[in-house]
Amino acid sequence: MANLKYLGYATGDKAKGLDISSVEVALKSLAKFHAAGIGFKQQNPQSFETHFIPYFYYFIGHHFHDLVFANLIPVLESGGFSTEEIETVKSVYQGITKKQDISNTWGTLIHYDTWMNNILIKNDGSEPKNAIIVDHQVYEQGTPLNDIMLFLFTSVQLDILKTEIDHFLDFYFNSLITNLRRLGLDISKFSRDSFNEEIKIAVKKYEFHHTMWLLEPILNPNLQSLATFKQGDVYLLNWTEEHKKRIQFITPLCFEKGWF
Repeated sequence: MANLKYLGYATGDKAKGLDISSVEVALKSLAKFHAAGIGFKQQNPQSFETHFIPYFYYFIGHHFHDLVFANLIPVLESGGFSTEEIETVKSVYQGITKKQDISNTWGTLIHYDTWMNNILIKNDGSEPKNAIIVDHQVYEQGTPLNDIMLFLFTSVQLDILKTEIDHFLDFYFNSLITNLRRLGLDISKFSRDSFNEEIKIAVKKYEFHHTMWLLEPILNPNLQSLATFKQGDVYLLNWTEEHKKRIQFITPLCFEKGWF
């Protein structure tokens, strides 16, 4: 295997996040990855059932569940969220579910861990040219929007995410449809309305919870190892202002978009 760093690929600054051009390059690569899985499943359903589904791995960060929850609620309370909104967040967070009832249309192989350290980007001069997805350890079956929403929530510069979230979703959708068309699939099944429903399913059933606990290892500059956390731990963490700001943007966005 080639050493991608020697080929000019690198990760971005996880504390800051990616800029618009880097996000678009990453979304193009994710669209190709997801289209390949969807295409194989649609064109070879029996083979997908036999050779993929038995080996999918379901993972949830149980060791972070209670700890992050204990820290999340005070951040929301100090951020001006109403009692009703906080109760909704509690329900969504605690209602984390296994990815069941996956759409026959949208269901595919997903990466699961699509934050920026797992997407290496190569620049041509100062402009991002290509992205490669790495660290394929936790393959699951799900909706592509599991990967996309986790990536956007955790890995985009916050000021950019605030203004460009709709653009990024449009960009990814169009890139995915282009790749599905190249594979000869009937793209009439992949409507924008059904895509929007997949966003809601991904966020509410899994990715809000996933994002909330993954932000701890991403944005904690002093964290040496995940092994320091044990299931059932409950104590206050010293979350940075950037960490709190990201939570206080993502959460109302989910209400605004109807994803909760």
